[in-house]
Amino acid sequence: MTSLPASLYPIRPITEDELDRFHLVIEHAFHGSPQSASDRQGFLSRFEAQRSLAESMARHLWPSGVHVAVVIVDGVVDLARTRKMMPDQPDSFFVKPADLAESVLQVTKQPRSVWSFEVEARPFGERW
Repeated sequence: MTSLPASLYPIRPITEDELDRFHLVIEHAFHGSPQSASDRQGFLSRFEAQRSLAESMARHLWPSGVHVAVVIVDGVVDLARTRKMMPDQPDSFFVKPADLAESVLQVTKQPRSVWSFEVEARPFGERW
């Protein structure tokens, strides 16, 4: 049996009044498929394993009022090091960190009647 990090275990039981404040967001970085078939297979296996774990957690925790969601980042996050590696890319190529944070925050504010499990975040200039 695989053990979860201690940070995922509640210190005490969650009360009914606190349920609206508990959210677990798992973020995937997905920026295109790797070039070689072997790299792609390893990448996709890891991606699917993380998503499967999140789905299992959601099936177990949602009935208890804990929102589990996956945010897939399908793009390159706009950081100094990524700009340095890709100096010729336009602003529309990058995912802005503040905008990504706002999207994740919005997931945590969803009413229970419309919880999302999977949200994809990509810049509008990204080709599908």
